Amino acid sequence: MDNMNKNMIFFSEELVNQELRSVLLSAVSPYISDYRVNFSGGYLFLDATLNIKGIGELSAKYRLKIRDLTFHKNAHTLYLDYDEDIRPAGGAMQSILLKAAGLAGGTYLQKALSMMNLNGIKADTKNCSVDLEQLIDLSKGFLPLIELQYADSRDAALSVTYKVRV
Repeated sequence: MDNMNKNMIFFSEELVNQELRSVLLSAVSPYISDYRVNFSGGYLFLDATLNIKGIGELSAKYRLKIRDLTFHKNAHTLYLDYDEDIRPAGGAMQSILLKAAGLAGGTYLQKALSMMNLNGIKADTKNCSVDLEQLIDLSKGFLPLIELQYADSRDAALSVTYKVRV
């Protein structure tokens, strides 16, 4: 994609990991108690500490690839491919519970989304979609005037191009 003549917005790792930390953690509490995001090589890498009812604290690593970002007047949806690696943070009993939960089929992301019952986020075993309109009120202020398109995620930043409709 030629970004030379496009308006760009960059979301740095520092912004996501430090400046927005308390806002993001309050939005996902009590299911996620800590996280770290890295943008590298076209991927988003997420390391998180999950708190799963009945299992306890887990270490979760996700490699996310943005397939598409639809952000315009009529739709605001993010489409991702993902791989996950979930490990117990506790002892042998937690490891057994984690394996038993895994035998039920599906990914842990699917199980977590099912428990959280969040409208707007759907996942299968390798793909995830996030309908931002169901999570955030995008009808106010300048947001209805903006169109975004995903550009890249590397060099410690996620970048999107934008147009403003007047």
